[in-house]
Formats: sequence, structure tokens, C-alpha cells
Amino acid sequence: MSVKKKWFTLEPLKELPPTKRERASKYDELVNEILASKEKYIKVKVADISYKSLYSILAKRLKGKNIKLHVREESVIVEKL
Repeated sequence: MSVKKKWFTLEPLKELPPTKRERASKYDELVNEILASKEKYIKVKVADISYKSLYSILAKRLKGKNIKLHVREESVIVEKL
């Protein structure tokens, strides 16, 4: 009688392995500088990223912080309220 080899393996673990993902985002420094700035309007540019992606990232990170984002001529402008 031949033994069929299974297409999967199960391995018990004592604990969950640590994640390889960074805990802090590279955009945390940018957000902290925006929040610390005393300027009412700030034009934000980041190399190698489109203004649409930057807008999306900042919108998520600055939500609920009394800040409004604007897009003008392919630039992201932060307005502190």
C-alpha cells in the first residue's frame, strides 16, 4: 500500500512570530512637521510620489486634526483651520 503525500504541512507554534513590518511610517516625520508648523498654508511635495497618492496618504493621517487639504495645479496644500 502506498502513502499519499499531502500537498500541505501543518506545524505547531508556541507563539506568534514577530512582524517584519516597520512600526512607524516614513510619513510620520512629515505629518509631525506639518502639525508643528505655525504657518496657515503649507505646500507639500514628496519626491517619487504623485500628488494624488500624497493627498490620499495625508488625508488618512491628518483626519480629525483640524486640517483641510487642497489640490491646486498638481500640488497638495495643507490649510490649518
